[in-house]
Amino acid sequence: MAGGYVPQPQGIEALVAQFRKTDKELAILRKMITGFGLTVDPQGNLIYDGSGKNIIIKGGSNLDIQDDGSANVDGSMDVGGTLTVTGNALFQGSLAVPNGSIDNPALAHPITPQISYADNNGAAMPGTIGADLASGTLAIPAGFSQVATLCTITVGTTRSSSTPDGFAIQAWTEMQEDPANWYWVSSTVSTMCPGNGYTSFTISGVGLYSDIPSGWHLKYGAWVAANSSGGGWATSATNAHASLLALFFR
Repeated sequence: MAGGYVPQPQGIEALVAQFRKTDKELAILRKMITGFGLTVDPQGNLIYDGSGKNIIIKGGSNLDIQDDGSANVDGSMDVGGTLTVTGNALFQGSLAVPNGSIDNPALAHPITPQISYADNNGAAMPGTIGADLASGTLAIPAGFSQVATLCTITVGTTRSSSTPDGFAIQAWTEMQEDPANWYWVSSTVSTMCPGNGYTSFTISGVGLYSDIPSGWHLKYGAWVAANSSGGGWATSATNAHASLLALFFR
């Protein structure tokens, strides 16, 4: 009948009513999503831009993103891509990683060795008080706070007198910034030099330092002293060599 109601096939009215109801519910849902700062981009990604609001995912794991940018994960989390941490990372439990999967120097190279040498040739034999005839310095590498040391020294000299006499030597290490409290020395060893003759002697000393302040320096050397004040040592004929093997630990 023209201008009047055209009866719909059976069931169409119910389908149209359902579409209208669904469209109304979607409009309400879109309004709710927009109100919480959620949008869906053309690629289907759900984007959250709700300043001042948190996202809390309930279930097996909870993800709580705070307004200050911090996030709390209560449960397990799998990261399939690259995890970039620009700040500090604190692990209060155990950290298990496959061998070779971390190339950060602090983990891949927790120990670094260094070797240093110091020589003094043609020196005069010190008196009975003694003196350091050869010494050197190593800077503590950045990021390291412990070191194990092996200092080896060799001292040789000549007697110009026919009377034999002896001298004492000692290998030592210390922290240059506080040598009174940070030092290790070997036993003091004496040896005899024959009259009008030459002799040399070698000893080693070990040291261990921990909790070293940043920026400090490790010093080492060879201490030498005459056993008596009688003289008789050849002029400028004492040679001292000191070598240091240092293993730095983080």
